[in-house]
Amino acid sequence: MEKNGKGIITVGVLLAIGIAVVVTWTAAIKAIAGTRSGSSEEKEEVIRAPFERIVITEISPDVVFRTSQDGQAKVVYTDTETITHKIDVSGDTLSVKAKQKKGSWFKQLFGGLFSFSFKPENKSQTLIYLPEGDFESLSVGTVSGNVELPDTAEFEEIEAATVSGDITADGTKISGNAGFETVSGDMTLSGIQASSVSANSVSGEIRLNDADITGAVTAETVSGDVSGNVLGSHSYKVNSVSGDKTYPEGTNSAPVVSVSTTSGDVNLG
Repeated sequence: MEKNGKGIITVGVLLAIGIAVVVTWTAAIKAIAGTRSGSSEEKEEVIRAPFERIVITEISPDVVFRTSQDGQAKVVYTDTETITHKIDVSGDTLSVKAKQKKGSWFKQLFGGLFSFSFKPENKSQTLIYLPEGDFESLSVGTVSGNVELPDTAEFEEIEAATVSGDITADGTKISGNAGFETVSGDMTLSGIQASSVSANSVSGEIRLNDADITGAVTAETVSGDVSGNVLGSHSYKVNSVSGDKTYPEGTNSAPVVSVSTTSGDVNLG
């Protein structure tokens, strides 16, 4: 009888623990579902104050630049239950900053575990509408969002960095230096014009397609490939530990295209 009593107690304890776990995870799943399918609000803010510099800090939405059709700068973005945005102009700088609300870490942490069940249908975008013209500098940083750089506005300097998002520049004009950096995201720089370019990635690919760079070009990856072509006269310095290498003979004393990768291939025409 004593053994049976202990067995019943043990079964009861295990059952209670099981019920508690189920209730806890059910609550967690509901909370996550609320985050994934909860309220979101698309907002639009017209920028009336003049600015010369742009600084954007985003989390997961893509950052996409478009040409303003009415000559007025504006920002279109989406606030959610966990992410809000602050838009302002201070001095000559337009700032677009995403901020995660306090207390949302639980939903964000466990949301990844259940992303297969609550994946949103459409990824949001932060749209930056700019009038045609010249600006001093642009700095864009995201965590997982992609970055699509402008093709009509011209900048003296551009810096763009992501962790897992891709960076795309198609016809972007930079009178000075441009710097691009990712961890796992790819870079596609097509028809860009710049004095010099620095592109760095850990595992992402770097593509330079008809890149019109008058000065030095530096491309560095660990396992990503580097491909494409750079217009104009350049000399080439290419180093790949285990990858294949193909690149032009180049011109002595011309600006250097320096490419370095550990295991990636280099294919420059």
